[in-house]
Amino acid sequence: MFKLAARWALRLGALAFGLIVLAVVALGASIPYAWFVRFDPGTHGVSVNDALIANVDVLTMTDRAIRKGQFVAIEGGRIASISAAPPAGAERYKVIDGAGLTLMPGLIDMHTHIFDRTDLVNYLASGVTTVRNMMGMPMHLQWRAETASGELPGPRLVTASPTLNGGEFAPFHVFPRDVAEARSMVRRYRACGYDFIKVYDGLSPDVFSAVIKEARQVGLDVAGHLPRAIPFSAVLGANMSSIEHAEEIYSTLLTGNDADARIAAIADQLAASKTALVPTLVAYHNLQLANADPRAFLASVDMARINPVVRFFGDRAAADIIANGKPEHIARKMRLMTELTRHLYERGDNVLLGSDTGPAFTVAGRSLHDEIALAAAAGVDPYAILHSGTFAAAAALHRSNEIGVVAPNARAELILVAGNPLEDLATLRRPRGVLMNGRYYDRGALDVLEQRGTHTMSTYATMGGLLWHQLTRGEQCGL
Repeated sequence: MFKLAARWALRLGALAFGLIVLAVVALGASIPYAWFVRFDPGTHGVSVNDALIANVDVLTMTDRAIRKGQFVAIEGGRIASISAAPPAGAERYKVIDGAGLTLMPGLIDMHTHIFDRTDLVNYLASGVTTVRNMMGMPMHLQWRAETASGELPGPRLVTASPTLNGGEFAPFHVFPRDVAEARSMVRRYRACGYDFIKVYDGLSPDVFSAVIKEARQVGLDVAGHLPRAIPFSAVLGANMSSIEHAEEIYSTLLTGNDADARIAAIADQLAASKTALVPTLVAYHNLQLANADPRAFLASVDMARINPVVRFFGDRAAADIIANGKPEHIARKMRLMTELTRHLYERGDNVLLGSDTGPAFTVAGRSLHDEIALAAAAGVDPYAILHSGTFAAAAALHRSNEIGVVAPNARAELILVAGNPLEDLATLRRPRGVLMNGRYYDRGALDVLEQRGTHTMSTYATMGGLLWHQLTRGEQCGL
C-alpha cells in the first residue's frame, strides 16, 4: 500500500511540475506573440499628400476668427497655402469639398494610457491626431513607429518613459534605488527614444531632484504627479512641463475647510510658474457616476472599446470606489477640482486638455470629448478649451510650428467638422474628415475605423507586452 501511494504521489508531483512548466512556457510565449501579432484596421484612408480643401471655413487656432470660404492647399503632407481663391495649378490637387465644414487642427490628448492598438484607431476616428502616453513601455516604441509609418492608422504618439516612482509598489512602475540609478534610468530611456520622463508621487526629494537635473542635461522634459515628499513651491520651481490631475492639487492643497478661499492663489502660483496642469476631470467624474449609480454607469460605457485586461483592473477599482464611496466628499472634491480648472483657464495657456484614458472606464477618443464637455459645463470659453487641446498642447510638446495650428508649413494633421465648433463643441465628436500622415479619412472611412475599434487585443497579447515590461523593469527598448 505504501509503495502504491508513493508511486501515485510521484505521478501527481510530476503532473503538477509539468503543468507549472507548461504554464510558464505559455506565459513566456505571450511575449513574442504580443510583438508579432498584427491588427487589421479595415482602411488606411486615401493618399492625399497633394490635396486642396476647397471652399472651407478655417479655424487656425492662432485666434478665434473663423475665416470663411478658404482654399487650403496641401503638398507633401504639409500646408502649402491658405487663400480666398484657388491657387494656380489647382487641377493638380485632389480636391476635398469643404462646403459647410470647418477645418481646424486635430485635437491633442495630453494624458492617455495606451494599452491597445485599437486605442490609437479609436482616437483617430474621434478626431484626435496626437496623444501623449503617460506610462511608457517597450510596446509603445513599436506602436509609435507603426503609426508614424502609416502601417497603423492612428494619431502621432508621444510617449513617456516607464514611470519612475518610490515607496509603495505600483504595477508597471520602476523604482530607482538611489540617485545614481535614477540618473542612469533617465539616460537609458533617452537612448531608447522615449520622448520625456514620467515621475510619480512616491519619489524622494533627492531622487526627484536628480531626475530633473539629468533630464535637463540630456534634453528631456519631465511630467507627472506631485511628489508627496516635496513642497508645492519646490515642484513648481523644478520647471516640469506639466503636473497631471487636478486631483493631485486637491489631495495636496485643497482638503482643508479653507479650500474655496485658496483656489485663486493656487491658480496664480501655477500660472506664474508656467507649469501646466492637465486636469483630467473626466476620469474622476466617471468614478463619481459609478459611485452614485454603478449599474447605470456601467451600462453607459462602451465596454467593447476597452481592452480586457484594462477592463479587469477597472472593475476592481470601480468596486472599491463603490464600496467605500462617500457621495458628499466625492461631490465636494469634484466641485473644487472643476473650480480650479476654471480659474486656470482664465489665466491663460497653463491648462492642457487630457482625458486619463485607461483607468475609470475612459474610452479612447470619446473621453476627450467628455473632458471638453465638462470644461464647457463649468463655464469655460469654447475657444479656450480648444486652444488647450491644440495650439497650447503643441507648444507644451515643443511642436507649435508643426501641429496644433492651421498655417503654412505646418503638418496637415487636421480635422473637418460640420458647422462652427465654437458655437457647438459637440460637433467635434463626429468629425466629417481627418487628415493624418498624408492620408484622408472621410466619414465612411472613419466609420470603418470606429467599427474596427471594437476589435481589442486579446488578454494573451496584452499580457505579453505588460509582462516583458515588468520582467525587464523597463531596461529593454524592445523585444
